[in-house]
Amino acid sequence: MPKQESIDLLRDLSFCVIDLETTGGNHDSDQIIEIGMVRIEGLEIADEKNFLIDPGMRIPDFIQKLTSIKQKDVKGCPKIEDVIDDIVDFIGDDVIVAHNISFDLPFLNSVLRRLGKEELDNRNLCTNVMTKHMIPEIMSSNLNYMSQLFEIDHSKAHRAYDDAMATARLLLKFLDKLK
Repeated sequence: MPKQESIDLLRDLSFCVIDLETTGGNHDSDQIIEIGMVRIEGLEIADEKNFLIDPGMRIPDFIQKLTSIKQKDVKGCPKIEDVIDDIVDFIGDDVIVAHNISFDLPFLNSVLRRLGKEELDNRNLCTNVMTKHMIPEIMSSNLNYMSQLFEIDHSKAHRAYDDAMATARLLLKFLDKLK
């Protein structure tokens, strides 16, 4: 395929980068406390959304330390069932991207299942896996390190919006290399 056709193909794709912060890693019992989403269209950041979510349960201390999301921060925030339709609508039929898609997408689908909603079956990409394939000699592929390596602003690690934005910028760097 000639180079311009490849660039046009990439430019025509629409991506939705997602990141979840949760009360833990158990898909059956833990809850989402924050979701950040960034849409990429035409190889540019086109839209973004962020929700703090009341999990309806106590946020464990280690999660509060990791994310800096305190119980008081989610008090009065919507429950997941109040915003899930907005989340699914925002994602649409975009390619779903996350830095650890094997956590974020199954967790989101488990929430959809619990709420009696249809699971997402969008095509998806993992920038963590992309890193390991594109830079096989790399010692660490975590988002903080990748952000430093590619000079991407990532001042609030483990906050959904900031992680989603850093992942979106990393994806754009990788797509630029693929061009």
